[in-house]
Amino acid sequence: MKIVYFNYLYDVDNLAVGSAVHVNEFEREFKKLGVQIDTFYLNVNHNCNDSKDAAKNILKRKFSKAFNHINAFMKNGNQLIKENRILEEKRPDLILTRYNLLNFSSALLAKIKKIPIVLEVNSPQAYESKNFYRHSYHWPFLSELIEKINLKIADAVIVVSEELKNYFVKRKVAPQKIFVIPNGVDPEKFYPFGKTKSIIDKYKLKDFVVIGFVGSFHYWHGIDNLIDLIKRVLSKYDNVCFLLIGKGALNDEIEQVINEHIKSKVILLGYVSHKDVPKYLSIIDIAIAPYPKMEFFYFSPLKIFEYMASGKAVVSSKIGQIGRIIKDGENGLLFEPDNKEELFSKVSQLIENEEMRKKLGGQARASVINNYTWKVNAKSIFDICNSCLNNGKQHK
Repeated sequence: MKIVYFNYLYDVDNLAVGSAVHVNEFEREFKKLGVQIDTFYLNVNHNCNDSKDAAKNILKRKFSKAFNHINAFMKNGNQLIKENRILEEKRPDLILTRYNLLNFSSALLAKIKKIPIVLEVNSPQAYESKNFYRHSYHWPFLSELIEKINLKIADAVIVVSEELKNYFVKRKVAPQKIFVIPNGVDPEKFYPFGKTKSIIDKYKLKDFVVIGFVGSFHYWHGIDNLIDLIKRVLSKYDNVCFLLIGKGALNDEIEQVINEHIKSKVILLGYVSHKDVPKYLSIIDIAIAPYPKMEFFYFSPLKIFEYMASGKAVVSSKIGQIGRIIKDGENGLLFEPDNKEELFSKVSQLIENEEMRKKLGGQARASVINNYTWKVNAKSIFDICNSCLNNGKQHK
């Protein structure tokens, strides 16, 4: 099987961490299955090191706010040329496309050249554009229309959660062509090895129970819940500290709390390369994912799988897909979103019960290995691609 894999991620090796991990791990596992897959990043944005150029770019973004969507739409012209050349050279059996807002070039070429196409849709791009992208104006119906056209043309659509599938089904996409394949983890990279001594020594953590968080510091990661938990836990327990990995828009709020109250008990690492995350997870005893209450939680959080594969006792909001992956009291603990009292109670149980932490962590890893590895993920997508090749457009 020969596949061309089109991606439109920006800064794939720097900013788009979760997305890049998904693509790179999937590609690696696909090759193990004997698939000839060529991946092309068509929107890679090279970081600018010149401060004057950076300032010009900021100014340019401000003035182009109203035209971001039009520019994205017009990019399809250049992409059509590039992708057509790639397809002529590679002669793939199938196109796999990771959908990006307002992109239709690969779907159009697939239609013209009669090549089966499988669409990866990891988020509702039109919905996000309308509700979250404050840096650009949302042109009515344009993003919704192009998204719908892509979904219509695709032979199969892969989404990461049942919530996302239901969203598209409500928008008249045939349910039989939508397949739910959650994110995953490499259990050989994330596993319960011994605590990394150099980190323990550097931060003097030998006698502490370490509570860890990995993720971007944004509202939708539950930073308000995290701040409240830090204050409650450290006011009660002397043998506990927090290790926070990541950065984001709410960095200042986190730093203010730390500087005012508990600087010695909270380690704020900032951005850590994904390849280094396992060694930091190794020293964590309790891993938290305090997502806030959200009406539409369509995500498949990488950190949940990585926590679990690392054999950690996980405390997470019971929201979206997480409530199906984690069984409360079996392979982790769940609390109702934004219920700060319940979050504190669950974390306290684990602080005071080392045996419970070990039991939950062991069961968490077992459940991930059976169901949520990149190997399992790639095999499922391989079967879908194979079905499209063997049976034509049976999913339409």
